[in-house]
Amino acid sequence: RIRRATRIASAGRARMQPELPVETQRQLRRSIFGFFLVTANIGWLILMLAVICARYRDVSQIVSNILQVSFYLTPIIWIPSLLLDRVGGSWMEWIILLNPFYHFLAVIRDPLLGINVSMLSWGYVLGLACFGWLSALIFFGRFRRRIAYWL
Repeated sequence: RIRRATRIASAGRARMQPELPVETQRQLRRSIFGFFLVTANIGWLILMLAVICARYRDVSQIVSNILQVSFYLTPIIWIPSLLLDRVGGSWMEWIILLNPFYHFLAVIRDPLLGINVSMLSWGYVLGLACFGWLSALIFFGRFRRRIAYWL
């Protein structure tokens, strides 16, 4: 349902653009905030992996294999509730909850689907970003002078 329309002038003509409902705006804001948190996590991960891969050349192949396996452990192509019903067991729930990619996906995808994101996922992603950036800056500060020799 469109609440009201606002005028936007573009190229000399005025056109009407509908305003989104309040709940949809909240969902978009939550999803965008989740996107920025995931981007922050990717940033520190890239910084640490760049230093490690500069020192040890074979780590890039290991990282690509780990990413491929984590793709299958992350609920991108399967639904967690469906798997828990069929397989059962608390060990599968622990695999899902300890997987950081699950939480990365949840904070971006769930608001867009109209599902409330659990505080566990928000806390996990935010805590991982804070701890990760602290670790990455310490790690990079320790080895930054040696990177030129490793290349």
